[in-house]
Amino acid sequence: MNATIDILRGELERLFSLEDLTQMSQRLLGLDPRDVGGDTAKASFARALAERCVEADRVEALVDVMVFAKKVVDPRVFDAVAQHGKERLEPNKAFGAFTVKRIIEETELAFVAACDRDGKSYVVKLLKRIAMADRRAVQRFLTANRMVAAIDHPGLPKGLEAGEIDGSAYVAYEAIDGELLSKRATRTGPQHFQELKPLLRGVLEPLAALHTGGLVHGDLKLDHVVVDRAQKVVLVDFGGDKLRHRAGATNGASGLLAVLGSPRTVAPEVVRGKNADSRSDVYAFGAMLFELLSGKPVFATTSPTDAAFAHLSQEPEAPSAKAPRGWITKEMDAFVLSLLDKHPERRPKDAAALMEALESIGKSTTTQAPMDAERFEGLRKALLDAPTNADAAVALERAVADGAEAIAVGETFVTAAGAIEGEDDEAKETKKGLLYRAARIFDGAAKDKAKAEEVYVAILALDPADDVARMSLESARKQLGKYEELVEMLLERSQTAAEGEGRADAYAEIGSLYAGELEDPEQAVVAYTQALCEAPARNHYVHEIERLSGDNTARWNEILQTMTTAIQGGASQNRTALLVIAGQWYEKKLGRADMALLAFQQVMQAEPANEVAIEGLTQIYRRAQQWPELMGVLMARADASASSPKARDYRVEAAELLETKLNDSNRAREVYERVLAEDPGHARAGDALARITEKAGDFATLVTLLERRSEARRGVDKAEAIVKVAEVYEDHLNDLQEATKRYEAALALDGKNMSALKGLDRIYNRTGRYRELLDTLELQVAAAATPRQKVNLYERMAALHDEEFLDHEAAAGALEKIIAIDPSNDNALSGLARHFRALDRFDRVIGIYDKHIGVIADEGRKVDLLLAKARTLADNIGSPERAMKTYEEVLKIREGHAGALEALAQLKEVSGDSHAALSAIEALAGKAATAEAKAEQWVRAGRLLESRGDKDAAIERYKAALEANPRDVAAGTALRKAYADRGDAGSVVNLVERELQFAEGDLAKARLYAELARVQRTQLNDSPKAEAAAKRALELDGTNAEALLVLGDLAFEQEHYLEALKQYDTLVGRVQVLSKEDGTRLLGRYIEAFGRSNPKPKSPSTPDGGSLPPPAQTNPRLVSAVEQLQVLAGADVKALAHAANVVFEHGDPRLVNRIYEELFKKHDERLHGADRAEALYHLGESSRRSGELDKAVPPLREAIKLDPANQRALHSLARIYEATGDWEESIRMRKKR
Repeated sequence: MNATIDILRGELERLFSLEDLTQMSQRLLGLDPRDVGGDTAKASFARALAERCVEADRVEALVDVMVFAKKVVDPRVFDAVAQHGKERLEPNKAFGAFTVKRIIEETELAFVAACDRDGKSYVVKLLKRIAMADRRAVQRFLTANRMVAAIDHPGLPKGLEAGEIDGSAYVAYEAIDGELLSKRATRTGPQHFQELKPLLRGVLEPLAALHTGGLVHGDLKLDHVVVDRAQKVVLVDFGGDKLRHRAGATNGASGLLAVLGSPRTVAPEVVRGKNADSRSDVYAFGAMLFELLSGKPVFATTSPTDAAFAHLSQEPEAPSAKAPRGWITKEMDAFVLSLLDKHPERRPKDAAALMEALESIGKSTTTQAPMDAERFEGLRKALLDAPTNADAAVALERAVADGAEAIAVGETFVTAAGAIEGEDDEAKETKKGLLYRAARIFDGAAKDKAKAEEVYVAILALDPADDVARMSLESARKQLGKYEELVEMLLERSQTAAEGEGRADAYAEIGSLYAGELEDPEQAVVAYTQALCEAPARNHYVHEIERLSGDNTARWNEILQTMTTAIQGGASQNRTALLVIAGQWYEKKLGRADMALLAFQQVMQAEPANEVAIEGLTQIYRRAQQWPELMGVLMARADASASSPKARDYRVEAAELLETKLNDSNRAREVYERVLAEDPGHARAGDALARITEKAGDFATLVTLLERRSEARRGVDKAEAIVKVAEVYEDHLNDLQEATKRYEAALALDGKNMSALKGLDRIYNRTGRYRELLDTLELQVAAAATPRQKVNLYERMAALHDEEFLDHEAAAGALEKIIAIDPSNDNALSGLARHFRALDRFDRVIGIYDKHIGVIADEGRKVDLLLAKARTLADNIGSPERAMKTYEEVLKIREGHAGALEALAQLKEVSGDSHAALSAIEALAGKAATAEAKAEQWVRAGRLLESRGDKDAAIERYKAALEANPRDVAAGTALRKAYADRGDAGSVVNLVERELQFAEGDLAKARLYAELARVQRTQLNDSPKAEAAAKRALELDGTNAEALLVLGDLAFEQEHYLEALKQYDTLVGRVQVLSKEDGTRLLGRYIEAFGRSNPKPKSPSTPDGGSLPPPAQTNPRLVSAVEQLQVLAGADVKALAHAANVVFEHGDPRLVNRIYEELFKKHDERLHGADRAEALYHLGESSRRSGELDKAVPPLREAIKLDPANQRALHSLARIYEATGDWEESIRMRKKR
């Protein structure tokens, strides 16, 4: 039951009489009580009125009427209105294809949940009703997110999608393992600009990508920035500006105040109703930066509306006014305030301009020389002489950027702070300002967390209440790994914090430290338990305790002992909540139902209506099968709830126990009757009482009971209740007339009520009212949910038309509707042929036979149908040619069929006995005893025709072979080849796909998929389909050479050289299975891919004396590829030279030398010009690298002669002369360079 309806009907029953409710409905809500329904009793009318108002979106109007009439209304009613219409995401429930794991948060506009889909984790944001009020705005919001998803940037969420599921709009993206920037800022407090700079870049880079793409974020704020564990920044939640309510815009702006959105960061022009643009994002970024630097929002207000007005009308303070003294420079103040300018045109135009401005902060316009000691000493002395001089402090802090030693600068600030005398507030603030500067330098530029810790301790000694220093000290100690000291700080904070949430926060942080960094779950549980005792309403403490404790009985005993102590001496407002939690844990974790019972009973003493405690008691008694006690609790709950919907539900549950567990049907009947007296439409009570009266055989009372229930219902529920009455009249009282009236009344309310239709079906069939039965069957067809149901109903209608009314036309019409649903329905096709024959529509008869023959599988039936078709063609239509073809089809199936042969002989005699070409082979095909034999003859005929050059006729014969035996490999291969020769690649593909249906064995299927991949790649140029087919082939046969070649070629052509190597690799060793053309291409591409995917190794230097280090080892596969290429492509000089070049860059120089020697030996006369010079250089250089210096000189000299500008050849020759001590030649070679 809808929770909103339950609350509303309960309050309506409590406040008003039936007369009040009907008058209120009529006069104030404009709803006729008779249309509302259930006006025979207060409870049923209250429910009907609440349901009607929910359905008609009149909930708020109903509450207005209740307040107007009674003034004082239960506050839960207003909560129910607030919750009404919310699309909810519930844990462990499905939302479309997503499975909800947990609710992350609930905002004003949406639910945000962690979900799973297809094994991946997602964040799903589901819009609430308030956000979906304007459907056009929702579509703009969804479109904005889809456009963001089209931009590829690491700072934007992966897998971003937007759409609608069951009418609810959502946005989803792959989950990010990190935390919101808002939570991080709360944890760390104010941060210095230098610390924030990487994070700010992380925000601006994806924002700049959006702006470059013509998009805006529209709702930028700390809550919409995620920082993952690697400190990478990701922007989320785009397009919030599209959901803000605005009137029709004129020139891009409306006259309304836009109050939805992010009040801390909303730009003034957006508040006025103007569309957000890139400058609005700049303003929002400025507001975020203000808060990150100062720890405070730009405007401290109590409501979103006040914040919006402040952005619109108030000038912001400088962030330094809200930050710790000395924390923010004047330059940074000016920069932040420039971003928050009320006039958009004065701000940076977009994120790119903003990033440029951000990078320039703190940088000098001229290049500064490194700071010398004298200058630093002057700055140092200036501050020490006047510690209160702010300009001296700023100048010294800037010295770090100018090259001064950060540690020395920081220590100077500490010394200066120590020199300030006095204990007044001004002196303390000055000291703190200097110490903050020191801490900032130690923490940032100096990267000395230990010194920063000392300074923060000093600040806290001056001002123990300084939260910024405390948070900074906690952060420093955490980074230093001083967890024990951090725990001590948190313990001190817990002792000074006020009872409740403040103290709970401290204990929870201790628990987090012990659970994480200290890896001490026992102490973590102790801390979380203390936190729970301070703030039992925080459910995440409960989850952490349960996670850390698991099934550790001893630990649970300690937890509950601590809670017992807190319950006995703690605050009264926490006592009940702790007792409830303790009761649940005693039962679930320790199996101590007795202790759980005691806890829940104590809760009941303080709060008799506490639902959780009552439910706990109920579950304990139910598990223990203590039925009397359980019934007592239920009746007590009912009495405590007075006359309300819940009270009636509790009484019914108690009555069910009396009936089923305590065997007291009389008392149960009394309770059911009491409930129905208050609410005649109560379903469970009505069903139970009906069950009791039916068991007793009191059907007259049962009818009265069901009639009362129907009067209390409305709409579809009322129709169902009336059907129940009709069934009693039909089945038990045998009053078919009254039953018919009730079924018809139910259909008047719900025209598709299948129970009522089937009831009339039964009655009309029993009484022979076939016209009415046909009308009822038509209505059942309209209401039927599945095609099978419709087919069954049409079959009954066709039978009625045929058998009762002898109407072949109408019967055929019903059967045609079956064929439209199920084209292969055997009964319908057979019946249609009979009815069309009776109507002398022989053309339609032939059409039906063709359809039937096309779908029938049984050979015997197919032969019978073909014979019937042939007789109809010959006798009724007068087409002997078509009849002969049909008889020939019979002979193809049943060679020597006597009736077909005789009929065919007669028809040939009449028509002159004309024969087709190749009659002998085709005759053999016709007489063949098996499908395999027929296929063989047709293939022979096709090959004969193909040898004569008649490919079209050959194709027809191959088709005939496949029709005879779809599994015939020879026919399929021949037909594919014929199609390929004709250039009909599409037909080849269709044929392969067809053959795949019949292929047996993985290897056969793999060959077909590989062939399909090759055709799609080489002839259809469809790379995606080629890749898919090749991958499928490899799934079936991982060694299929053609599939590997296709995938390798695709990868190579897409320049994915590593992937190409992977696919080619296994083929290098068995290139002989490929054609020469494919093999040559494979080897050439393999060598090319190897060269492109491997970095060139550095050439080994030649030490003095000419000796060389051991040569690098060449990849064996590369060697094999080159050797095989030499065999396969021995005459292809270009391919061989290219392969040799690759090996030169990546292989053993001795192997390279052999390859080039072989190249020159076989193809010397074919190498000319630059190609020859390059080959000569490689030959000489490989000889040099192999240590054969004398052998290297001639080819290098020839290379230089052919190409005097060849620097590499000159360099190589110079190195040889150096190695041999011929310095004169070496110098001459180097001069040439």
